[in-house]
Amino acid sequence: MVPNTIAWSYNSNGLFSVGSFRRCLEEELRNNEGSYKLIWQGWCPPKVELFTCQLLRGRVIVKEVMNRFGYGPQDLSCPFCNDAIETTSHLFLHCRWTWKVWSECLNWWDVSCCSNNSVEEWCIGWQNLCPAPNSIRAWGVAFFAVIWTTWECRNQILFKGAQLGSGGRRTDVWRPPQMDTFKFNVDGSTKGSSGQSGMGGVLRDSSGRVICLFSSYLGIHDANTIEILVVRKACEICALRRDLINWRVVVDSDSKVVVSWVNNEGFGSLKHVNTIYEIQGILRFLSNIEVIYNPRSSNSFADMLAKNGSSQSGDFVFWSDT
Repeated sequence: MVPNTIAWSYNSNGLFSVGSFRRCLEEELRNNEGSYKLIWQGWCPPKVELFTCQLLRGRVIVKEVMNRFGYGPQDLSCPFCNDAIETTSHLFLHCRWTWKVWSECLNWWDVSCCSNNSVEEWCIGWQNLCPAPNSIRAWGVAFFAVIWTTWECRNQILFKGAQLGSGGRRTDVWRPPQMDTFKFNVDGSTKGSSGQSGMGGVLRDSSGRVICLFSSYLGIHDANTIEILVVRKACEICALRRDLINWRVVVDSDSKVVVSWVNNEGFGSLKHVNTIYEIQGILRFLSNIEVIYNPRSSNSFADMLAKNGSSQSGDFVFWSDT
């Protein structure tokens, strides 16, 4: 009778060797290269990149994982739909609420597809679905935005008592403009009271299709300076694009103060007077552009782009084919 022994399955003779271990690691890295290629590009804040990496490796602690190790809560259901156990694939991909977000994002680029079995497969497929070579970065930022927003919403529900669609947090959503109008959602972001800051914006038509994205690093500024610079950036982008002249463009800002300054509804700070005059000059020259106030909750995509800008260097602007 042959006794039970421990064998190294990656070598034909069952014995461990450094060479076989290295070949095993190389094969594993080759198999995972496609899903990790998207992550470490510097397109979003490092914490979002790290979280996405942990998600693809199956190391995000959802209810199913906690239960597997004997620490799970009694209620294992998904906090969004309450119809299935909260696994990583369900929470980030298969849940009907999460899939609505993915579908809306795909619609922006006129892309249609079905979901994959796992988040890792979805990440690989997402890269292959990129609609155009010049939109790779914007396409990648959209992937991170959905992943990170899903996780933040999940934690708000579980730990702060927020509700999906009612009560708790305010649920203003992005609303399309009129048929002859483009909407430019803009936002600024800063780390701390006077830390590194960035700005971002997304221009969409009445069908929700993305026309333009921008994300830029600003340096160290106060909140009002950041918000007024992002409004100026959006106006400058519109002014430089001739094919927008015949369209009405609404610039949505979540800064009530800045919007009042630009529209002569309040006294602007002397610190910002030159920037205010620049914006007002563009608005007088191009009567098709209007700056209005909208709350932060309907500016979530622009907010993500602004946070991305505060962690990058330089200026990123993407235009789709219009």
